Amino acid sequence: MAAGVVASATGSLAASAIASMLQRVPDARLEMRRTGFFEVVDDLVSDRVDVVLAPSPVSASDEVTCEPLWSEGRMLVVPAGHRLAARSSVSILETNDEVFVAASAGPQEILDWWVVSPRADGTRIVPGASADSMEGLLELVAAGAGVNIAGSSAARHYQRDDVVFVPIDDIEPVTVMMCTSRSSDNPLVPVFRELMRGQLSN
Repeated sequence: MAAGVVASATGSLAASAIASMLQRVPDARLEMRRTGFFEVVDDLVSDRVDVVLAPSPVSASDEVTCEPLWSEGRMLVVPAGHRLAARSSVSILETNDEVFVAASAGPQEILDWWVVSPRADGTRIVPGASADSMEGLLELVAAGAGVNIAGSSAARHYQRDDVVFVPIDDIEPVTVMMCTSRSSDNPLVPVFRELMRGQLSN
């Protein structure tokens, strides 16, 4: 079974589920793959992966089903030394004058959701440079090209000295989804789904 992962969507739960699967099905052949921000549907429909763990929103498709796993807050990602870096939390309106770096070439409605554009006061954010990976986005932030918004799990998985993650206290959380192809007949997929649900109930 090939499992795709978008950025830091898995957390430690997926690792625990995979360990449990290897105990239950010792001869299972498992492969972890990095899935691009906007490649979830294509990777599943083309059978490059059997399951993808991805933060919502995910592009809609009649060929793919997505089950919510857990929700987490979103955080402002700023370079160390930024005017908001020392804050315990921020309001999204405090970032109205910031330039935002974002994922490359995605559907505009998804990009807008992540950067909250337009804002409640009508402000539209200033778009900046883009990257096709979380690592690339962090490099841009560290270089001072702009700020970014990420799920709170990114603060655990992408710790580095030159960027700071600050909780945003007044926007909706992001939900991590488990996405599969409706046509999948891989017998390990339902096993993985069951084990992921089990990790969430522990």
